[in-house]
Amino acid sequence: MDEFLAGEDKAELADILEVVYAIRDLKKIDREHLERLRKKKVEKRGGFKRRMGNHRILIFAKRRGLAERR
Repeated sequence: MDEFLAGEDKAELADILEVVYAIRDLKKIDREHLERLRKKKVEKRGGFKRRMGNHRILIFAKRRGLAERR
């Protein structure tokens, strides 16, 4: 995921989806069921969009020496 966020290569995002789909298939989780679970969690706790934005800001700052690296 860091590779995608750092470079925004759409092929990396496709790889992430493939991993999710493979796990879903391995665990025999129905696609619609997984989507219902995802929506329920977003309603309850909020989504990742805000947190992903914060992650991008941190990557940007680290690249420019404005934040400590772990």
